[in-house]
Amino acid sequence: MRPAWPALACLLASACGGEGPVYELQKERLVEALEVRPRQLRHTTGPERGEPAQFVAYARYSGDDLWYPVADAAWTLSNASVGTLDEQGSFVPSTDGGISWVDVQYGGLEARAELTVQYIDTWVRGAPDLTLFEPGLLPVDDTLKVAWYPYPDTAVPRNTRKMAFLLRESDPDDPPIAWKMHIWSELVDITVYTDDDDWYPTPEQWDR
Repeated sequence: MRPAWPALACLLASACGGEGPVYELQKERLVEALEVRPRQLRHTTGPERGEPAQFVAYARYSGDDLWYPVADAAWTLSNASVGTLDEQGSFVPSTDGGISWVDVQYGGLEARAELTVQYIDTWVRGAPDLTLFEPGLLPVDDTLKVAWYPYPDTAVPRNTRKMAFLLRESDPDDPPIAWKMHIWSELVDITVYTDDDDWYPTPEQWDR
């Protein structure tokens, strides 16, 4: 049988000789439903970690259609690498992106929310002039070279040690002086600037 939630009602004594309010224990109420809010959360982090986020457990009890916040629920993360979750449902991201279930238990019931953490960072190699990439300075004609590599939705095998990016222009008489790469997925959003004609991620960067 699920644990019940006790409710107290205050009844004022009006009979002769009453000495003030009388507290009577009402019939105990069962926890009928449990949920986590928000049910889905997309969060961000970076080298200095991201901002905390708050999850709240809500319970609905027998004989009542309202939902009430729960203060003494038990919280757990299915993927501890994405951060920490304390006993109050406060989540603090780590410096890694990832996906995790946020699980809560209360009154014999369980509920969960889905958490996605995206790692955001900017990496610079060499000494490129970053002002060249300011929106107001980018050319609007076909002199701006844009390419997809690998093509969107291409799956990279998990055991791939790293990928090399060869940044070479076909016109050797007018080579680019800087490159900007945007590496994006559900779990990472990384911008790379370089003035070299190739770029190799370090093992730590590739692990992102």
